[in-house]
Amino acid sequence: MSLVVAAVTGSTIFVTERQVQTGYQRLFEEQFHHQTQAFAEQRARQLQELSALCKTTAEKVRVVSAMEEALASNDPDLLYDNLDVEGLALINRQATVASEEPSGSTPADGATAMVVDASGHPLVPTKPRSYFPTFLDVQQGKPVALFKKRLTTADLQRQEIGYLAVKQTRQKGTLQTGFHLREFIITPLIIEPTNELLGAIVVSYPVSDLTSSAFPEGMQELMSGIWLDGQIYGPAMPLSLHPSINSRVANMMQHLPQTTGAHSDLNPLYDGKKPHRLFIKEIPHNPLFPAAAQVGLYSLDEAMKEQRGLRLVILGFGLFALVVGIGFVMLISHGFSKPIEQLVQGTNRVRQGDFETPVEVKTRDELGTLAASFNEMTKDLALKERYRAVLSQVTDKEVATQMISGQIRLGGEIRTSSVVFCDIRGFTTLTENMPPAEVIAMLNEHMTALNRVVHKHHGVVDKFVGDLIMAIFGAPMSYGNDALNAAHCALEMLQVRTALNETSTHRIEMGIGLATGEMLAGCMGSADRLNYTVLGERVNLASRLCSSAGRMELLIDRNTYDALPPDTMVEPTSPLELKGFSDPVPAYRLLALPTPQPTPAQR
Repeated sequence: MSLVVAAVTGSTIFVTERQVQTGYQRLFEEQFHHQTQAFAEQRARQLQELSALCKTTAEKVRVVSAMEEALASNDPDLLYDNLDVEGLALINRQATVASEEPSGSTPADGATAMVVDASGHPLVPTKPRSYFPTFLDVQQGKPVALFKKRLTTADLQRQEIGYLAVKQTRQKGTLQTGFHLREFIITPLIIEPTNELLGAIVVSYPVSDLTSSAFPEGMQELMSGIWLDGQIYGPAMPLSLHPSINSRVANMMQHLPQTTGAHSDLNPLYDGKKPHRLFIKEIPHNPLFPAAAQVGLYSLDEAMKEQRGLRLVILGFGLFALVVGIGFVMLISHGFSKPIEQLVQGTNRVRQGDFETPVEVKTRDELGTLAASFNEMTKDLALKERYRAVLSQVTDKEVATQMISGQIRLGGEIRTSSVVFCDIRGFTTLTENMPPAEVIAMLNEHMTALNRVVHKHHGVVDKFVGDLIMAIFGAPMSYGNDALNAAHCALEMLQVRTALNETSTHRIEMGIGLATGEMLAGCMGSADRLNYTVLGERVNLASRLCSSAGRMELLIDRNTYDALPPDTMVEPTSPLELKGFSDPVPAYRLLALPTPQPTPAQR
């Protein structure tokens, strides 16, 4: 009872905790899905008009011509003046609107716009331009690190959009320097129809904070950020977890399945003693930009507290159930002990072979039904034992055992075995004037002695047909030297019969035939009445050899002779013309075996 209650309590705790974990997992997944969906929708709104405006401006002939002249004359202001007319200022205003947070405040480092040549060198205007990026180190006239590899190694034939981390300095009481995410729109300036790349218009604006109030309510438990090129960005992410988050996300990005949904790391991250669950969703990116992913971090502290509370409640109920169960068991155990004791005594009697003494049935409950069933079982066992005894008398004991156990069924199998036929010579003349009872007594004495010889050498008595006995060696069980066992058996049959003739009332002489080879062995007959036997050409040969054998003579076939030891004493006979065989059959008189093999004590 204690084990059952403990097992049920433990299972309940396990299932409950799994349900709590699954519930929180599903809640976190839904919140992360809503957040990523809201972020994607917000980003799409920001980019829809701005990317189209950049593309339209870059395709204008006047802008492309101004770019060519600016590059030829090294006069960037010529290009920027034309761009101001053609919409760069409008693009900048649109980017500024896109970068505004929902609260309405605009970051100090807001939207920027500039033009770079095909090698990534920025075209720096001499006149102040409010939209020109101040965070780029362009005083050296070197290619911008963000674009020099991308513009020179990639075929920039279409507009590219993606995230990059830039170094910025914010004035907030004291100077603070750090890397922040910006979204860039790189629009190529191409000469038609040669598709020569002159450069690109580069517009950027800061990425909105993922934890802003623009997202649905109920997400305060989620700490969010964007992972870009091995680094996590997000003010809500604990600084102590940044190295762990960077490592986990990098590993997950390498093994993401080919799906667009969110993915979770089942191994929690620990900030001190508080566990967190990590979710990521890859952000589609262009080849010019590094891989990026949205990251969500949920605290599992609340879930762990709920699990601990449920565990204490379940343990309390389990302890109460254990106390009640023990009392109930002690109350009813006395009523169970006596009937169970009687059943134990009855079982011991059955083990000792007593099937006749029934167990007393005193009640009509389950124990009474069990006692009645036990009595029925003992009756069936007694009947089965009688069947076994009778079956062992009418067939071979080995065959009877396998038939009772169900190992032998209707049908057969090809086996290599040896068959012995032993027939009394002159039986009709011997019993012509003999009373039937005396004939039966004589046969019983004769068959009993020969049957023991067959069993001694691991043979199976197939059948008694009048004065003939048929024995099988190698079926249903083979002992590995079946032909030799059959030969020993046949020779000992002759020896036993010779000894019986010295003491028996009647003198009997026999003829024996022995053949070896493949034959069909199994139960033949119908589903209601079966007889285990062997069939085949070698069985017929053994019968014919028995008929051809002289008085107290043993004939064997070639297969048997080949299976015996080399120094076996035989006499070849002339080939025999046998019924059912078209060609003469070679045969041998078996006289003696070199060294009789001892028979194992157990079969």
